[in-house]
Order: sequence, then C-alpha cells, then structure tokens
Amino acid sequence: GDGWETPNEGAFVSVNIEYRVVTNGVAGDVAVKHEPFIFTVIDGAVAEGIDVAVQKMKLNELAIVYLKAPYAFGSCPNMCPPRIKATDDLEVKIELLSFDRSKDSWSLSVDEKKKQIIARKAKGNQLFKVGRLKLAMRHYEIGTSLFEYRTAELSPEVAREVNELTMACHLNLAACYKKQNDMEKVLVHTKKAIDIEPTNVKALYRRGCAYLELDNFFKAERDFKRALEIQPENSEVKRKLAELSRIIAKQDEADRRRYSNMFAKAK
Repeated sequence: GDGWETPNEGAFVSVNIEYRVVTNGVAGDVAVKHEPFIFTVIDGAVAEGIDVAVQKMKLNELAIVYLKAPYAFGSCPNMCPPRIKATDDLEVKIELLSFDRSKDSWSLSVDEKKKQIIARKAKGNQLFKVGRLKLAMRHYEIGTSLFEYRTAELSPEVAREVNELTMACHLNLAACYKKQNDMEKVLVHTKKAIDIEPTNVKALYRRGCAYLELDNFFKAERDFKRALEIQPENSEVKRKLAELSRIIAKQDEADRRRYSNMFAKAK
C-alpha cells in the first residue's frame, strides 16, 4: 500500500470487494463482487471482520482476509447478500481505493464533540435495535470518551447537555452488558451514570438489578429504596423491591430451617 495512514473509526472508505464461500478449507468461485463499495467504518454497513480489516490497510493495498462465520455475515445475518449464508466462512478480497479519515477527537471543537456524541448515541441505538451489539457498544464507548477530560471552556448550559448525553451512553452500555450477562460491567457504567446524576432513577434501578443478580441484597435494596424516594410512584421499582423482599424472606426461612436442624442434631 501507499503511505502510512490507515482508515480509522468513522472513516469514509471506497473499496473493491469480492466474497468467496469457504467449504472444507477451500474457497469457491466469486459469490458476490462490489466494485466499488462505499461505506463508513463501524457504521454497520459491512460485516464485523471487514470493519476490522479495513482499519489495518493502506491506500491501494490489496488484502485477502479469511473470516469465520461469526465475523462474517453471522454478525449481521439480515445483511447476507445472495448466495451467501450467515453460517458461511468466507474468503474476502479487499482493495482499498480511497479513504477520508474521521477527525481525531483531540482536534474537535466543543461544538463538534457535542454533535459527535449525539451522532454516536443515535447510531448506537440504531445498531442495538438490529442486534449489532458489539458495534453499538463501540459507538456508546466513543460517546462516553469525547468529554472524558473536561476543560473550563464549557458553559453551564453546554455542560448540562454533555452530562446528559454522556450519562445516556453509560446507561446504554449498561443495557448492553446486561444482555451479555456481565453484571460487573453493568455496575461500572451505572456508577458512572450515578456519578454524573446521583438522582437518576433509571441508573439506580439498573444498578440495583445488577446487585440483585449478584446476590448483593443489601446494596440492591439500598438502590431500589433510593429510587423510590425520588419517584415514589415508580411501579417498576416497586415490583423489583417486592421481588427482593420475597427473595430475602425465602432465604431467611431457609437459614432458620438449616440452623434449626443443626441445633437439633447437636443435642
């Protein structure tokens, strides 16, 4: 390839691309060809493995990439082209014709960063709805990082808006990690949301649910009760607190029976 630059996340790229289905380790005839194919990196227009591969390529470089099904159209089965199935392993021939790199975050103005975080949140939501969870999470992660290092240049109004957007991205990340059953990461991102807005009921509720899944009943109860102090009529929180009370009562009864049997045997 030419030069040293490669496309980054958000780059606008043009490629020639050919797909061949791999069967028993052997690539067949060209199943699909696009000349050229234009897309934005990590915007969900291509399979996951192609997004990754393109970011390692230089201008005019030609690459042959082998993708196992989960990194090919298994990552986006609704996008399968004709003659290719979501379960197919693929050999993909990519020629990088041109690209325009996305501006690095450090070079963005406050207004550009604000527009970027709005766009990342919206794209993440769109990808989440169609099941592209990993890509959605990447957009939310970028959204949370744009104003990670604050300066005094933010006006109170802009700071409030940025805080709301950043908090929303953390809550969306928590929802993604919940889908992956990673409750420790749910706790990380709900805490970050609560650090921004301590009275956010959604963040308290989601953190309480994560604590409940981890059998930390004391902290779960604390978060649910705090959420109800803020929104006394929130039926969802009430239901969860009632569920927690039933679990604790059941556990207490089991403990009483166990200790009763222990003492009976000791006599």
